[in-house]
Amino acid sequence: MHTCEWCGKRFTVPKRDEKYFGLGTPEFCAIDCIRQYVEDKSRLNEDHGLWRKIMQLAPGDTGIGGLSYSPMLGQSFRSGYEAIVAEVMLGLWGWSGVFYEPHALKVEEKRTYIPDFYLARWDVWLEVKGNWRSGDKKKFIQASELLGKNRTILLPNFYWKHFKNAVKGLRDTGGGILDVVK
Repeated sequence: MHTCEWCGKRFTVPKRDEKYFGLGTPEFCAIDCIRQYVEDKSRLNEDHGLWRKIMQLAPGDTGIGGLSYSPMLGQSFRSGYEAIVAEVMLGLWGWSGVFYEPHALKVEEKRTYIPDFYLARWDVWLEVKGNWRSGDKKKFIQASELLGKNRTILLPNFYWKHFKNAVKGLRDTGGGILDVVK
């Protein structure tokens, strides 16, 4: 059982998703709780000195290969899940100051980590994760320790269907995700 960081509701996740929970970062029962948590910036007042650890990426450094394209946003993302999350944040929730992979974070001497989204208005980082690849979990935990565990939100596959359902109306009216093969 998990407890939602925002509303306090107890919830379960499928066994296949358990590996994405219990990492010390906030956990949520629904995507609306994620939205409310982020928008309640009152709990994020501490100065964590993060900017000494961040490297600004030059244009093109992220290596985005146009895997999924959102016509609504006019932007490519590494995955369709990331594109759907961006459409919900910008199109449905009306958030501004949402940046896709704007910074690299040095987590070890020769390793960097690029969080998927930076929400500048709230100084919060979102990581959209379909599946862990080798070393991803370790890098995420290291990054969340540097960024601040209450400033780092992991969006595993568990939330994908919720984001997909939330953005369905936008896709039906002409926005949405088109997979681009390169």
